[in-house]
Amino acid sequence: MAENRCCLGKLLVIADSESLTDQLPRVPIRDCWNFYTSNDVFVLNNSGKGNIQALIEHWPNKIHPVSIPAATVLDLPQWYKEGEYLSHFTRAIDGPCSNESQFVWHKKLVRLDPHSLHTAERVLFKIAYEQKLRASSATIRGGYKVVSFTSVPLFGWPQLTKFRSHKRRWDFAPYGICINQACLSKKVAKVRYGNEGTWQGLTESQRPYFQAKGKKIDWTVEQEYRHIGDLDLSTIPQESAIVFVATDADRDFIQPFSLWPVMLFDSLVNIPAVHPVL
Repeated sequence: MAENRCCLGKLLVIADSESLTDQLPRVPIRDCWNFYTSNDVFVLNNSGKGNIQALIEHWPNKIHPVSIPAATVLDLPQWYKEGEYLSHFTRAIDGPCSNESQFVWHKKLVRLDPHSLHTAERVLFKIAYEQKLRASSATIRGGYKVVSFTSVPLFGWPQLTKFRSHKRRWDFAPYGICINQACLSKKVAKVRYGNEGTWQGLTESQRPYFQAKGKKIDWTVEQEYRHIGDLDLSTIPQESAIVFVATDADRDFIQPFSLWPVMLFDSLVNIPAVHPVL
C-alpha cells in the first residue's frame, strides 16, 4: 500500500493514494490530491465533463458555487475617441511640491509622513483631490510658472516615455488626466519651438510659451501646450475628463476622491501592458 503525507499548515494529512485512484481510476492522482487536501473548492468555470466534473461529483460537500459580478464598462466619450483632448502626465518629484517649502517637506521626511512621498500616483491623487493643476517654473526659460499638456494621443505614449537618468525618474509615466480640448481652448496656447533667435524675437506675453527645440533631445515630439499659472479644474464637467492610472490599486485609491472617472491606462490605449517600475 502506498502511503502519502501532505502537510497543510499544522494539519498532517495521511492518505492511501491507491484508495483514491481506485475510487476515481481515470482521474490523475495530482487532481485527486488537490481536491482531497482542500477544505473548500470554489469552481469558477467548468465544462461539466472530464476530470473536474468527476471530482465535483465525488466530493460534492466541498463545492461552493461562485457568482462573478459583471464588470462595469465605461463607454469612452466622443471627444476622446476623436482625439480632441489634451493630456497632463504626472511624474515623481524628488523634493517638495510646487506649493510646499523645503522646510515643510523635510519635516514630513523626518516624521516618515506618507505625504512626503511624491510618486507619480501620489501627485495625481493630489490633483484629483484638490481639483487643481499647480503651475511650475522648472525647466521653463524665464522662470514663468506654467502647467504643461501634450496633444499627442495616449496611443502615442511609447514615443514619449523616457527615463531621465540625470533626474532619476521617468517622464510620461502612465499617470495623468485627459481633458476635452473644448474646455481648455481659451485657457491654453501652443508652445513655440525654436532657437535663441526665436526667443529674442518674442514679446513678453509670448515668452511663457517658448521651448527650445533641443540639440540632444527633440522636444517638438511632445506637441506641448501651456497654461500660465495654476489651472482650476473644478469647472471641468464630470464627462469632460478622464483620469488614467497604471494599476487597479491606483484606481481604487484615487476614484473615491475624483470628480472624474478613473480608468486603467491599458484600457485607453492599444499597446502592450508593459510599464516602468516607478
